[in-house]
Amino acid sequence: MRKLALIVIVLSILGTAATCRRSGDKNVVTVALPEKFTTLDTLTTTASDASAERIRTLMFISLVRKDENFDYVGELASSITPSADGLKITFTLRDGIKFHNGKDLTSADVKYTFDQLFASNGYKAGAFFDTVPDTDAKAVMPSANSAANSNANTAPKAPEVKTKRVAHITSIDTPDPKTIVFSIARPSLKAVLLSNLVAVPIIPEGSAAGQKESPVGTGPFKFVSFDASQNIVELAANDQYWDGAPKYPRLRIKTVPDATSLQAELQTGGVDIAPNPSNLPPDMLNALGSGGSLRVDQFDGSNLQYLIFNAAAAPLDKVKVRQAIGYAVDRDRIVKDLLSGQATVANAALPPQSWAYSPGHVYTYDAAKAK
Repeated sequence: MRKLALIVIVLSILGTAATCRRSGDKNVVTVALPEKFTTLDTLTTTASDASAERIRTLMFISLVRKDENFDYVGELASSITPSADGLKITFTLRDGIKFHNGKDLTSADVKYTFDQLFASNGYKAGAFFDTVPDTDAKAVMPSANSAANSNANTAPKAPEVKTKRVAHITSIDTPDPKTIVFSIARPSLKAVLLSNLVAVPIIPEGSAAGQKESPVGTGPFKFVSFDASQNIVELAANDQYWDGAPKYPRLRIKTVPDATSLQAELQTGGVDIAPNPSNLPPDMLNALGSGGSLRVDQFDGSNLQYLIFNAAAAPLDKVKVRQAIGYAVDRDRIVKDLLSGQATVANAALPPQSWAYSPGHVYTYDAAKAK
């Protein structure tokens, strides 16, 4: 599990007016992202965009967020109440929340957001469905031509299994302007629903068409401009943000994919903050945090790096072979030497902070056992 890093200008974080920005504009904080963003509309987009999602969290907030303990708590919602049978989850909206256009947030906006999400059939909508075999559909056999043209040594193809999508959410009701009730297909979907709600930006009713060009949300920063040719977004502080106005009046967000360029911009003041700079090698990250005007803050994240093997194919179909691999890999040394300590060894598919964490067998490096 890789550790997340946040690189900041020390004096900028301390808020000293004369040294807030070494480039001379103390009212503008420049943030560097490692990858270009392709859209500002993260609700209906058809593909994942990590940089766009970071910008989303500045302009939008969701019904639910993940706190420092990786628990799901209310964000736009002041309370989350499951029914006794676990099939309904009621969200009560906080008082006094306004969109950037001055409109009060209501349950109708939440319902509208999800209507737009599901109508878009984008990648985020897919998270609210299960894909299961369609038992009502007949299996489709490979055509005679495809069978005749196949290599004689190739195993015959299995029938194509038809699938269908089954919705997690069976209905969304708005009994009053402050209340939203999600009905789910089965009680076990509660945790899945909450985890998926985190990434859904709530938008004002009727605003979907304009979100791509001029996003409107309820987040701490408001959209000002987007220079597509330079991949630069300008944001201004939302003085009416429900949790208090941001410290910085203005943000400039740009992309700096090249590690050497990012290092130079951080050291010369062209960039003030680099959240989770995944393009920086671990040794460069350590060097940047070794002193001077830069500070590297690190904390545990949920990013995983892993290899997946096909356990159905020889020789990996033998459990002893898979166990030997587990003992043969010195993961502690990989973390120390290859990742410069910027990771922790994982013993399960998900980190301990995850609600779905299940501890697995701990394989420690043992060359003798691997033989």
